[in-house]
Amino acid sequence: MFLTQCWGTVFGGFISYVVMVSIVTSNADVLTEGDGNASWSGATMQSYNTNATAWALAGYLYKAGQDYFMVPVGLAIGAAAVIAHRIFAHVRSRHSSVVGDLS
Repeated sequence: MFLTQCWGTVFGGFISYVVMVSIVTSNADVLTEGDGNASWSGATMQSYNTNATAWALAGYLYKAGQDYFMVPVGLAIGAAAVIAHRIFAHVRSRHSSVVGDLS
């Protein structure tokens, strides 16, 4: 297993180099412009990396007793508030047509 990881690391380095050379060669004009292009800032890839890390650690971060336990609780409270509001609005609209205008 260890040798497989080492081989993948070395092989992955070569693949990354080839991909980088291909991208730089094909987009040299955009990359050398003075004003640049926001698509090459790396922010999108960093966002993917951050999201992947957060999802990978979700079981540890959001369980009871941890710092971010209230995040899923807050989502559940928000969802329950929306459902309660929809039920209340539905019941009110049915009764307002029978009783009259409630305002």
